[in-house]
Amino acid sequence: MGKIDIRDLSIGDWVRVRICKLDYNDPDTLDAKVLSIEGNSVGVGYDNRGILMSAFVEDLQPIPITAEVLEKNGWSEFSDYHNSWKLDIADDMRVWMFKNSHDWTFQVMSWGLGHNHSVAKAYIKDIHELQHALRLAKVGKEITL
Repeated sequence: MGKIDIRDLSIGDWVRVRICKLDYNDPDTLDAKVLSIEGNSVGVGYDNRGILMSAFVEDLQPIPITAEVLEKNGWSEFSDYHNSWKLDIADDMRVWMFKNSHDWTFQVMSWGLGHNHSVAKAYIKDIHELQHALRLAKVGKEITL
């Protein structure tokens, strides 16, 4: 699995964090939202005492987009095409995701007066990139894991 560049992160992004135990053997992983970014350190949650936990960017990994995550967030598989997903936003707007061998094609479509219009299109691979695409397309949809 790839690494994440600190410049590609935003507050609220989901990331996979490698957490080392005290003995540094057999690290655990945790899926967490980015709460703060300072230098190459990222705040990823609070411990049971309410203290912000942080991780270095080299301990972060992207979370891949899966069918389970899409379904949990209201997407439905579009049966006419293999690996095609849709999310209805409004009566006249839908988000499509098409999977090819390397990445997903994210596309926001709107329609009216009998015409389809592509509002936004991006090629993405991971959950944090999906979050960015939704924000940039002004789709008011938060991703939960």
